[in-house]
Amino acid sequence: MAKKSLKNNWLLFLDSILIVLAGVCIISWSNYLESTAIKSKLLASTETLASAIDPNLLQGLIGKPEDQSSENYQNLLNWLKKINKSIEKENITQISILSKADNNIFFFNIDSSLENKRTIVPGTVYKNPPFVLKTALMTGNSFVAGPYNDEYGSYLSAFVPVFVSNGRYMVITASIEKEKYEYVLGKSQAPFIATILIILFLGIILRRDRISRKQEMKESENRLKIITNSISEGIFTTNKKGLVDFWSGAAENLFGHLFSEVKGKNIKDIIYDEKDKASRKMFRSFYLQFIDKKNKKSKDTIETKLKKKSGELFIAEISLTRLFKNDEDYTVWVVKDITDKKDNAIAREIMEQEMINRSNELEKSNKKLTKALSKVDKEKNKAEEAQAKDEAYLSSIGEGVLVIDQQEKIVRANPQVRVILGYDPEDLIGKNILEKLTLVDENGRQVNISDRPIKSALKENRKLYFKNYSYVSKSGKIIPVTITLAPVILNNKIIGVVNVFHDATEEREVDRAKTEFVSLASHQLRTPLSSINWYAEMLLNGDGGILNKDQKEYVEEIYVGSKRMVELVNALLNASRIDMGTFAADLVPTNFVEIAEEAIKELEPQIQKREQIVEREYDPNLPLIKSDPKMIKIIFQNYLSNAVKYTPKKGKITLKVYVKKKELIIEVSDNGYGIPENQQDEIFLKLFRADNIKDKNTEGTGLGLYIVKSIVEELKGKVWFDSKENQGSVFYASIPLN
Repeated sequence: MAKKSLKNNWLLFLDSILIVLAGVCIISWSNYLESTAIKSKLLASTETLASAIDPNLLQGLIGKPEDQSSENYQNLLNWLKKINKSIEKENITQISILSKADNNIFFFNIDSSLENKRTIVPGTVYKNPPFVLKTALMTGNSFVAGPYNDEYGSYLSAFVPVFVSNGRYMVITASIEKEKYEYVLGKSQAPFIATILIILFLGIILRRDRISRKQEMKESENRLKIITNSISEGIFTTNKKGLVDFWSGAAENLFGHLFSEVKGKNIKDIIYDEKDKASRKMFRSFYLQFIDKKNKKSKDTIETKLKKKSGELFIAEISLTRLFKNDEDYTVWVVKDITDKKDNAIAREIMEQEMINRSNELEKSNKKLTKALSKVDKEKNKAEEAQAKDEAYLSSIGEGVLVIDQQEKIVRANPQVRVILGYDPEDLIGKNILEKLTLVDENGRQVNISDRPIKSALKENRKLYFKNYSYVSKSGKIIPVTITLAPVILNNKIIGVVNVFHDATEEREVDRAKTEFVSLASHQLRTPLSSINWYAEMLLNGDGGILNKDQKEYVEEIYVGSKRMVELVNALLNASRIDMGTFAADLVPTNFVEIAEEAIKELEPQIQKREQIVEREYDPNLPLIKSDPKMIKIIFQNYLSNAVKYTPKKGKITLKVYVKKKELIIEVSDNGYGIPENQQDEIFLKLFRADNIKDKNTEGTGLGLYIVKSIVEELKGKVWFDSKENQGSVFYASIPLN
């Protein structure tokens, strides 16, 4: 309190200094204005005198003592006597007429009729004239000067030139003594200064009272805040427009709004719910009636629903009280949350309804929870049973099983993996299959990670089968395997792959022995078959004599059957060479278009017999490519012969050869029988023929597409196809240009 009082006293002291300074400025400005008024009045009186003088009276006056005997001088004195009374009223104490000659200023005349003034003889030199007098004589302009000092005293004077003749001026000067001037000035300002001092004094008193009242009001408001914050009811005030002026801490806790958030806002937009129109309308009527000037009540109470910042509604008891503050009408609000009162009908109704609703919801939730728990138990039992079965199945089967996720990590492995590869399942789980298990091809070369079958299985939504790969066991031994990869699909998305592999060591040995036998047998069969073909051709050409019709028909059947046998033997030889790794490519610059045309020419008799149409589309800029012409011809022969055999009469076959992305593409399409979808994965396997063409065409070995695939892969290319049953097929082969 002592600090606040000291601060207030300093403020009062500073205010007093400012008020005194303001008074000094006002008095100075008043002096300036009054002085200007006296000077203006003196100048106006002097100009009146000058205008009243007859210039003829000044003619002939020379500014010497002899002028006293001049008639004009006497007339001038008489004129001055006539205006003496009016001059005294203007506080003028001296009038002079001055002239300039011989670079000196002379007193021409002094009015001797004025009281207490000395007579100055004409011709007396004015030794210390004010500067403006000289300027007036030179320029003919009027001036006011002073107060100034000369040899005759201190004066305030007005100088008004009067034109005589020949550019000559005389100056009429009227003067007021300095003492008289200051007396007149002070006399005119005394009431004004007194008034100013009274006003300043009253201002200091009012300022002090205002500061005191403001301090008391602030202390009162602080006490009010302390009191309102200490009680549980929310207290706030609004002005006559309903705008919030005060908001207690309890109100902040009750409604959730800070004072800074609600200050200056309309109370109806803060505490009422827009959706609760009934409560809003009821309270609006009550509030408008309370603030009505005709209402004599100073206090009133109502119960209604209010809204918190969070949107929560509660039952409140509102007490309104009138308050007069700062010359304005205010309303004091006291709000109490009475939701928990048992005797409140509205609160009890809300609570009962909420209890009923919660009870119903709880009962429903309990039933759902019981049902869900029962279902969870059943599903848990089923899952445990299924897991036990899976474990039993995985442990009992003879193949190795690995389950791989999308990140190519092994998440499950059966015990047979240990038997085949020597790895414990626990050592594999969590490891990346591409890093943990090494895969080699049929030539013993390690397969690049980017070419591993698992990559394709995680992208393609179909089962994949591979029989020419080998795994490297934990001990470093190469284990030939057949691999089946089946995608695991959830919500139409591949989430992993099941890798089932079988130790194919014995099958590979048997297959190798079989291949060697086939190769040996095929070589042995070629010699007698060549003899049969040669003698059959001789008989048909008539070298053994002319054959009758029946004989010729029999020999033709022998010749056709022999040719089929030769084709079969050649196919078996090619397949055995591929299996044994002796079918090596001999790369030379190769013209693919010429080889394609040779293959079509060989098939021309069959094409004509079946009345088929063969269309060709060759890239005009097709380059010569280093490749093996014999291998390329086998590709064209097999693709085209299959298209001819498996396309009905009058069907259409299209052959395309073009370059795409640094690869040469061979494309053969037809509108024939197509391949069943469930057998498409096996179409490039050895000795495989689709079920839908076995009854339609008995010719075929099942080796053609197997040989094509092996040749293309030997040339570092790849094969693929698109097919729909009864609509046709398109077979592709890509060969790198380099």
